[in-house]
Amino acid sequence: MNPSDLQAPAANEQGWYCLRSQPKHEHIAAAHLRSMVRGIEVFCPRLKIKRRCRRGAIWFVEALFPGYLFARFDPETSMQIIKAVPGVKTVLSFGLFTASISNEIIKGLQTGFDRNELHEVPDDLQPGDEVTITTGPLRGLHASVLRLLPAADRVQLLLELLGRTTSVEVGREYVVTEKSVTQLLAGRQSPAFSS
Repeated sequence: MNPSDLQAPAANEQGWYCLRSQPKHEHIAAAHLRSMVRGIEVFCPRLKIKRRCRRGAIWFVEALFPGYLFARFDPETSMQIIKAVPGVKTVLSFGLFTASISNEIIKGLQTGFDRNELHEVPDDLQPGDEVTITTGPLRGLHASVLRLLPAADRVQLLLELLGRTTSVEVGREYVVTEKSVTQLLAGRQSPAFSS
């Protein structure tokens, strides 16, 4: 994002703004905004992701942008009301300057989500996929899927460890792929701010 992408919003004009919410309360802040503020549009994109755990595969819903949601309103008339809504911490700003987000960027994001603002991320892990290990001593390391071991619900991975490529086997529930989220956002404009 370049400083030239930022512009002050026009007076008495509705625009899209990024709101910061309480942690893991994006959907709650969105519900409060919709019920408490008239004439506001809210967009709170969330991902529906299947994760394996000890109890089996379970669907989780997570915010696409943890801690953030979007609202369309007139800052001249609604800014103080928006900031007072339960669940909303603040409206994202740069010093005294509150930047708006272009309609095209929000519309582009909205095309990947259903009317409930959800995008289901398919569980389609394949050999060659890049994954991140989420638990244990290898947590945070990136690896490539070498082989799926469905009978044991495990995955064989290739990862760079101590300067050499090593093969490890972990439970399927301990890896996450960003492939589907990347595909969702691919082709969309970069999140630049404008008037």
